[in-house]
Amino acid sequence: CEKLADKFALKPQQGALELVPLIGWKAANLAELDMVGGEGLIPSWFVVTDKAFQNVLQSRIKENFSAAGETYNKETLVTEVIDKILIRADLSNRDKSSIIKNLWETISLPDEIKNEVIEAYHEIEKEFLASKSEKEKDAKLYVAIRSSSCEEDAEIAARAGECTWSGLWTERAIHNRNVFGSTSIGTKGGVIVQRIVWSRISGVLQTINVPKKDLKEIVINAGLGLGEGVVSGAVAADQIIVVKEGNLERGPLKFNYITADKNEQVVFNKNAGYGTVLSSTLYHQRFRPALEYVELCELVSVASKLESAYGYPIDIEFGIEGTKLWLLQVRPVATFLPALNETLKKYPLVKNSESQRRN
Repeated sequence: CEKLADKFALKPQQGALELVPLIGWKAANLAELDMVGGEGLIPSWFVVTDKAFQNVLQSRIKENFSAAGETYNKETLVTEVIDKILIRADLSNRDKSSIIKNLWETISLPDEIKNEVIEAYHEIEKEFLASKSEKEKDAKLYVAIRSSSCEEDAEIAARAGECTWSGLWTERAIHNRNVFGSTSIGTKGGVIVQRIVWSRISGVLQTINVPKKDLKEIVINAGLGLGEGVVSGAVAADQIIVVKEGNLERGPLKFNYITADKNEQVVFNKNAGYGTVLSSTLYHQRFRPALEYVELCELVSVASKLESAYGYPIDIEFGIEGTKLWLLQVRPVATFLPALNETLKKYPLVKNSESQRRN
């Protein structure tokens, strides 16, 4: 962390979970996945660090900024302008959020940050183009912008047309900080820039059956198209429950598969050239299982290995592009953590070497 503290952009090979203070949880988990899951599971990415975020917050606005009857003089620090907006009692949280978003749209990255980001982008672009065949020589790299904050209680989301940094001041995020007695931003974290996966199949997997509180079952929801539709609940998804019996890495699997009527899917908006759109599926796709058995086996095998590596139940977002399985995110199953922490308090791990020998 000390060695990399002054970097504005980091790549997954430069560390893993220990980099949380520099890049946030989501990016650190992706880096950890690259290490414990092996190469080829995560789409190419890099992360703009917290150092870049803090530098921009401490930079000065270049022009006078006017909003809601107030003018903030140029050369005022970005963080000072934001703090002054947040303490205004005459503005609603929605108004504050909108003004701060407009402020961020006037800010340009300093050249030193811009250069590192562009260099990191060209690296994943080069990797992407090298993987394409002669027939795909005109392929273009599309990337997703994903937040990776260390702040757990705020609504932090990367939406189309919205700066991820400004997303730290959504109406809900401001409300949550007020509830916890804080008006200023104390967030640390990064911004992930990652190759978009054009998923044929997308879904979410949890290595625990949360409603049943059953550690012996894996629950998978899988639908057609991009993951946005499945994660948001905008499209129907199949539900697969896999029993943790036998060798999950080699099979055969014992499972129950419920096929949904998948009449819509989220796809890339080809007409606009960016963004996504809800599209009807072909009739023969609607009641066909989203996951073939061989795909289910591969997914469960990877999930089983990762759960063993992490040591607790995990939540995985995945996509299948053609026949290639990609993992897009991994995190602890949030509802399981309180039970885990309670168990550790009541039955702490033995630290005394004498006790360890006796046991």
